[in-house]
Amino acid sequence: MIRRIVRFWADLWAGRIPLADAFWTYAVIWGFFINVVATLASLGLVAAEAPNWVALAVNFAPLPWNILVLVGVWRSAAQPGIPRSVAVAARTITCIWTIALSAT
Repeated sequence: MIRRIVRFWADLWAGRIPLADAFWTYAVIWGFFINVVATLASLGLVAAEAPNWVALAVNFAPLPWNILVLVGVWRSAAQPGIPRSVAVAARTITCIWTIALSAT
């Protein structure tokens, strides 16, 4: 199980995941879900008067995922056969998406 997860992360990081999967499944869908959960948990901690550093740590916990997905989409867009316009669009949208999700 752990080896499969590590292999997946390595494949995503190296750009060996198809661009459509890297972009839609991992950047858009999972990225949105992970960041919304972290934001809600962070807000819950603030409402519960937890220490601010704990709420901030929870809020920024998805940052490694966001970076992994950004690099994965970027490298997947460089695969042979990907049209330049699609690669540029995927990279641009993923950069903007990553910044937006990481800032909330």
